[in-house]
Amino acid sequence: MSTSTKEQVNPISESAASEVETVLEKNLSGLEGLRAYTQETLENEVSRQIEREISAQERQREVQNLKKDLRERDSEIQSCQESLKRLERRLDEVTTSKVFVNSRKCQSLLDEQV
Repeated sequence: MSTSTKEQVNPISESAASEVETVLEKNLSGLEGLRAYTQETLENEVSRQIEREISAQERQREVQNLKKDLRERDSEIQSCQESLKRLERRLDEVTTSKVFVNSRKCQSLLDEQV
C-alpha cells in the first residue's frame, strides 16, 4: 500500500509541467496587456534589459568623453591657426620690407617657431 500511495503523491512530471505552462501561455497570450512568462524567460528578459541599459550608459559616457576631447582639440586647432596667422604676417613683413633684412628679426621669427 505504501508503494501505491507514493506513486499517487508524486508531483507532476517535468514534461507535464512544461505542457501546462505552454497551454497557459497560449491561453493568456490573447489578453490585452498581459503576458505569461516562465521563470527562466523572465530572468533572461530582465538580464537582457539590464545589459542593454548598461551598454547604453557606457555609450553615453563614451560620447561625453569624445565630445570633451573634441572641444579640447578644437581649442588647440584654433590656437594653432591664430599662431600661424601671426607668423605669416610677420614673415610677410620681413620679406616685403625693402630694408636690409635684419638677422635679429629672422632669429626672433625662428625662435617663435620653437
